[in-house]
Amino acid sequence: MFLLLLSFVGFGNYGHVTSHDVGVCHNGWTRYNDSCYFINLDQAMSFMDAENFCQQYNARLIHVETSAENQFIVDMLHRDQAGSCWVGLNDMDKEGKWLWYGTQTAPQFTYWWPHEPHGGDGEDCAVYYARHTNYNWDDYSCSHHFHPLCEFIPETVDVIG
Repeated sequence: MFLLLLSFVGFGNYGHVTSHDVGVCHNGWTRYNDSCYFINLDQAMSFMDAENFCQQYNARLIHVETSAENQFIVDMLHRDQAGSCWVGLNDMDKEGKWLWYGTQTAPQFTYWWPHEPHGGDGEDCAVYYARHTNYNWDDYSCSHHFHPLCEFIPETVDVIG
């Protein structure tokens, strides 16, 4: 009887950790897994201006981690009939060494158009390029103007109980 009562009041669940979202996507943003995404279709801007635009929302230019996430983004770009959009990837520090802006980590996944990035000075930032049928990535001058594609990661908290 005593064991049954302890089970009933939840004593056996102490020490179990679960994560819960405490944040939600901003209005007008689209959720996929643990991130929220937004394309500013109203304004094209340089890479750094796009990054600064995203930071106004506690976001960043998108860091694509998986093929599944990339397919979600490509589908969203097609659905919204978006033009070319910045990806948060660049080789500004060292030609040919592509890193995510802000974290300086190398990508585990890429979606380059064949023969891209083709290198050369002045093409140091990556874009989802609208002229490629499936929005494959292309490298462009960071001063060129494309739409910001922002990623926001809502906070989670661990709950013990």
